[in-house]
Amino acid sequence: MRVLFVYPNVTRAKTPQIGIASLSAVLKQAGHQVDLFDFTFIENAQIYTSFKSRIKEFCPDLIAVSCRSLEFPYVKQLLSSLDRKDKSVFVVIGGVHATVAPDEVIAFDSVDSIIRGEGEYPLLELVNNLENGHAINNIQNLWLKRNGRVIKNEIRPLLDNLDVLPYPDFERFDDRHFFYESHFNRKFTMKRVGAFETSRGCPYSCSYCVNAYLQELTRGKSRYHREKSVQRVIEELAFFTEKLQLEYVYLIDETFLLKMTRLKEFIEAYMQRVRLPFSFMTHPQTVTDKKIELVAKAGADLALIGIECGDEEFRKNVLRRPVKDKDIKRAFQIVKKYGISTYSFNLIGFPGENRKLIGKTIKFNREVKPDVVQVTMFYPFPGTELLKTCIEQDLIDSNVKVISYYEDTILKLPRFGKGQLLRIYRLFHYYVNASFFTLPFLLIMERVPFLFDMFFLTQRYLERYLDEIKYLPYLLRKYGLLGLVKKIIKRSPGGKYLTG
Repeated sequence: MRVLFVYPNVTRAKTPQIGIASLSAVLKQAGHQVDLFDFTFIENAQIYTSFKSRIKEFCPDLIAVSCRSLEFPYVKQLLSSLDRKDKSVFVVIGGVHATVAPDEVIAFDSVDSIIRGEGEYPLLELVNNLENGHAINNIQNLWLKRNGRVIKNEIRPLLDNLDVLPYPDFERFDDRHFFYESHFNRKFTMKRVGAFETSRGCPYSCSYCVNAYLQELTRGKSRYHREKSVQRVIEELAFFTEKLQLEYVYLIDETFLLKMTRLKEFIEAYMQRVRLPFSFMTHPQTVTDKKIELVAKAGADLALIGIECGDEEFRKNVLRRPVKDKDIKRAFQIVKKYGISTYSFNLIGFPGENRKLIGKTIKFNREVKPDVVQVTMFYPFPGTELLKTCIEQDLIDSNVKVISYYEDTILKLPRFGKGQLLRIYRLFHYYVNASFFTLPFLLIMERVPFLFDMFFLTQRYLERYLDEIKYLPYLLRKYGLLGLVKKIIKRSPGGKYLTG
């Protein structure tokens, strides 16, 4: 059967979608033909035309879309653009949004079915049955439209042995997904990077995250946190290091340092077989001297750790993240002691948050001094406890639509103006790194929109000319020196090399 995967990457994230890569690998292993339609490197104005062209060229029997909540409106537009004859293609949507908001997704006219939860083997069963003319009504994890009603099948236990999965299928992803700016040796440089999972399922239950919902979905049926064996992980990393000519590894597990015994086994094997610098995410409560000493010896370059909010009581009572200030500070101190760079995750714009609380988050970052600071807007995702809070308090502005939590908020903000919150968001990094003398100027810009706009307009023009320089090694490798010179001569003013 011919299956076209759709990656609706509206935020243009650089890493390939690991979920789609795994789904594709399972289908290929079973003998099915697969292709990928990926938004990442397509201009917005060309997406619908490109989608129709890909369907015409590949002639899929089934379209499989994996999408998150903020991507679903764009998926609806994309599927609605199909010609009438194309609508005979079976359409299935999976991913986080189909799992946490199944009634909304299955109600969409252009969708035939959805898959909730982990999708590898439910999708394989669906594709096999469709190809062989077998019934699909009783496939676990599948919701299906039939004769004006929706069949809602129960969730199957999670896959306990992750080692049975084939290696991810990265072949359909554009090579630019593996060449982008990465933090290495305390600075950002262009590297060939591979992103990999060694486990699935975060064991924590923060109120702003869907993990608590996902844990409940399979409670009593299977373990939620599961790990690939160290041998399998190392073989996968070694294989792709050679195949993709990687220079850097990004481990996407949410709690990489969770178990000391497994970590020790992993590090010993990694130092023998892979030997590349790598970054990892972890919870501050999992950080110890012994663990960080181990990963530092193996080449760990960057540790990504969540602060989220700088107020301990707010974290505990509102975010359901009972981590003490001293434990977060200790985690950053330990990581820095062993020469590993640090990266902090932060959220602002929570319900009930005010300027003073955001100030505490800024102050906390100034104290722990992360090398890289990430701040995003809080978004009330379906399936989260804080969505219920926002609905109960009538905080959601239904007139606001956002593509990304890096850009805007959909909340009404009774404690201070939305414009001020957006300015704080843009100035957050400057606040964290500002000297005592520059802080007053930032405070003035936060309160005077005209000065704020002038500052960022100037910055944008400077970045416009500096941005393309970082792609030079990739462009030379792709076009050669003569080809690149010709492309520069032909390009339109203000255009990007990579979109030509």
